[in-house]
Amino acid sequence: MPRDSLAAASRDGHLALRRVERQQAVIERLHTARGARLQLADLARDLGVAPAPWPATSSACATAASRSSRTPGAVAA
Repeated sequence: MPRDSLAAASRDGHLALRRVERQQAVIERLHTARGARLQLADLARDLGVAPAPWPATSSACATAASRSSRTPGAVAA
Protein backbone atom coordinates (compact mmCIF):
# COMPACT_ATOMS: atom_id res chain seq x y z
CA MET A 1 0.00 0.00 0.00
CA PRO A 2 1.46 3.40 -0.94
CA ARG A 3 2.49 5.72 1.85
CA ASP A 4 -0.16 8.32 0.88
CA SER A 5 -2.90 5.71 1.14
CA LEU A 6 -1.71 4.66 4.59
CA ALA A 7 -1.73 8.26 5.77
CA ALA A 8 -5.22 8.83 4.36
CA ALA A 9 -6.55 5.64 5.96
CA SER A 10 -5.06 6.62 9.31
CA ARG A 11 -6.51 10.14 9.04
CA ASP A 12 -9.94 8.82 8.04
CA GLY A 13 -10.00 6.50 11.04
CA HIS A 14 -8.95 9.31 13.35
CA LEU A 15 -11.63 11.64 11.98
CA ALA A 16 -14.28 8.94 12.36
CA LEU A 17 -13.25 8.37 15.97
CA ARG A 18 -13.37 12.12 16.73
CA ARG A 19 -16.86 12.34 15.17
CA VAL A 20 -18.10 9.46 17.35
CA GLU A 21 -16.56 11.09 20.43
CA ARG A 22 -18.33 14.39 19.65
CA GLN A 23 -21.65 12.61 19.10
CA GLN A 24 -21.23 10.77 22.39
CA ALA A 25 -20.54 14.06 24.20
CA VAL A 26 -23.74 15.56 22.78
CA ILE A 27 -25.77 12.50 23.78
CA GLU A 28 -24.37 12.54 27.31
CA ARG A 29 -25.03 16.29 27.69
CA LEU A 30 -28.61 16.00 26.46
CA HIS A 31 -29.20 13.00 28.73
CA THR A 32 -28.05 14.96 31.79
CA ALA A 33 -30.57 17.69 30.91
CA ARG A 34 -33.38 15.22 31.71
CA GLY A 35 -35.80 16.71 29.19
CA ALA A 36 -35.12 20.34 30.08
CA ARG A 37 -34.60 22.69 27.16
CA LEU A 38 -31.06 23.83 26.53
CA GLN A 39 -30.02 27.00 24.82
CA LEU A 40 -27.80 26.29 21.83
CA ALA A 41 -25.16 28.70 23.15
CA ASP A 42 -25.04 26.81 26.47
CA LEU A 43 -24.72 23.47 24.71
CA ALA A 44 -22.00 24.82 22.43
CA ARG A 45 -20.11 26.27 25.40
CA ASP A 46 -20.31 22.96 27.28
CA LEU A 47 -18.95 21.12 24.25
CA GLY A 48 -16.28 23.71 23.48
CA VAL A 49 -17.59 24.67 20.04
CA ALA A 50 -19.03 27.80 18.47
CA PRO A 51 -22.84 27.86 18.08
CA ALA A 52 -24.28 28.03 14.58
CA PRO A 53 -25.59 31.45 13.55
CA TRP A 54 -29.34 31.96 13.80
CA PRO A 55 -31.35 31.56 11.63
CA ALA A 56 -29.83 28.26 10.60
CA THR A 57 -28.72 28.21 7.01
CA SER A 58 -28.87 24.49 6.29
CA SER A 59 -32.20 22.81 5.71
CA ALA A 60 -31.41 20.09 8.25
CA CYS A 61 -30.76 22.66 10.96
CA ALA A 62 -33.83 24.63 9.95
CA THR A 63 -35.97 21.49 10.14
CA ALA A 64 -34.62 20.61 13.59
CA ALA A 65 -35.15 24.17 14.78
CA SER A 66 -38.74 24.24 13.52
CA ARG A 67 -39.47 21.17 15.64
CA SER A 68 -38.39 23.01 18.78
CA SER A 69 -40.50 25.62 20.50
CA ARG A 70 -39.50 28.10 17.79
CA THR A 71 -37.27 29.80 20.33
CA PRO A 72 -34.00 30.87 18.64
CA GLY A 73 -31.16 28.79 19.98
CA ALA A 74 -33.35 26.30 21.87
CA VAL A 75 -32.46 22.63 21.63
CA ALA A 76 -34.92 20.00 22.75
CA ALA A 77 -33.25 17.48 25.04
